[in-house]
Amino acid sequence: MALQSPITISDEAKILQQVLNDWAITFGGKASIVSNLRDFWNQSSINSEVPRILICYNGETSRGSFSQIATWHRVDRQWTVAVTKGRGYYPERGDGLMENTSAELPLFDVLEIVRDLIRSISNISEETPAVDYKAIKPMQLGNLVVDGYTIEFSTANDIPSNLTTTTTETT
Repeated sequence: MALQSPITISDEAKILQQVLNDWAITFGGKASIVSNLRDFWNQSSINSEVPRILICYNGETSRGSFSQIATWHRVDRQWTVAVTKGRGYYPERGDGLMENTSAELPLFDVLEIVRDLIRSISNISEETPAVDYKAIKPMQLGNLVVDGYTIEFSTANDIPSNLTTTTTETT
């Protein structure tokens, strides 16, 4: 699926935020765009009983060999989305991951819903499927363990062709 014009990183982040926030607010939660991985980890450690979704642009890689890059103008944008939610109080610590109560959804259910919402977005990539889903992983940074998981995926995006600038030397 070719987009009418190349989508910017900012516009792509806004679409992700809108789709995920529309779902999260129905449970009192929120989807936020974070500025970098440090902010991502700092915000993910804030305890919350409602779903929190953090969206982090994690760079991009050019497609093709050296000679193809200048012709294709296509990159794979990497995204990491954190899904956090406090476990609540249960007789067994892991029950909040799986047990449904009248007040909250289990974290595993939230995780699958968010993963599938991301996979269903169709207007953020030049290719079909729009989202190249990679993995779900527990959140851990060194010794810091967070009650949450990351969802990793990429999108295929075109970037403007090289603009050649010539300089003249003066002596």
